[in-house]
Amino acid sequence: MPIQDLVFTANAWLSGLLTCEVLPTLTYLEITWWKEPLGSAIFLVIGIKYILVSWDRVPWQRIVIISAPLFVIAVLFFVDWLVGKHNRAEHVEG
Repeated sequence: MPIQDLVFTANAWLSGLLTCEVLPTLTYLEITWWKEPLGSAIFLVIGIKYILVSWDRVPWQRIVIISAPLFVIAVLFFVDWLVGKHNRAEHVEG
């Protein structure tokens, strides 16, 4: 394989990774950093969508490995919102 083909392949792979995975993830995190309920919903929907799309295509272990962290993130955003809401209410009252 000539070096030009290798460089082109690496460039295409990195640009695909950047546009298809890194930028959307950073966008989701930026949105959800300030709106915890929205973050919980977004990551829950992404996890459910991955399960539905990949159900017949990949082994169940891969589905669990990829979707479980998404559900954990959704739960953490929801818990953070509940705790923050509770703390904000106490701060206003007291």
